[in-house]
Amino acid sequence: MSRDTMVYYRSFRESLRELPPDLYKVVSETIFDYAFEGIAPGPDSNAVAKALFIAIKPVIDNAHNRYDACVENGRKGGAPKGSRNNPSGKAIQPNQRPNQYPNQEPNLYKDKDVDKDKDIESKGGAGGSGKSNVGNTPKGTSADKPRKVAAKRAAFVAPSLQEVKDYISEKGYTVDAQRFIDFYEAKGWMIGKNKMKDWRAAVRTWARRPDETPNQTNHETRKTNFL
Repeated sequence: MSRDTMVYYRSFRESLRELPPDLYKVVSETIFDYAFEGIAPGPDSNAVAKALFIAIKPVIDNAHNRYDACVENGRKGGAPKGSRNNPSGKAIQPNQRPNQYPNQEPNLYKDKDVDKDKDIESKGGAGGSGKSNVGNTPKGTSADKPRKVAAKRAAFVAPSLQEVKDYISEKGYTVDAQRFIDFYEAKGWMIGKNKMKDWRAAVRTWARRPDETPNQTNHETRKTNFL
């Protein structure tokens, strides 16, 4: 049986390269005669060529058998039932590719000169109510623009004494920078039970109070009254 293709592994090439040039040609022709024309070496063939042919022949036969099986299955409508390519056993129609995503709805607009958005709108959307969905966009959003997602606040970093001094000087405040730093470092930069988020806002709060310190909590006031 004459064929136009064959499987030729790198190991074949590397093995035959070890042969002298004349013998390399003889062995290669022996292998190609069998792979393409189905002609096996005869009794008078070169002994080395026959030995290497015997080692390579099962690989060639296996590749040819697999190819012939694929061709035969294609004539019958697809891969045999239960195989990896056809687990359901249903015949595949000619020129039909298996659905890679069986639960996905087919694309009715593929390869068609149809304006998909206008067609769906004229039919009332996916439900087919006959009414346009224009005006049903949620309040605060736009049909043409994606909704903006708020940027994540950066993690709080305690300021240095110089940063606080520079900010107080820039704003013209009379807050004691060292006193501000000492006060919040003693509290672990906490405001009540919450971690401070903006130390500049805390500086502005101090600047609005005559004594430059936050108001005492009721608990602290009661404690002071007992002294």
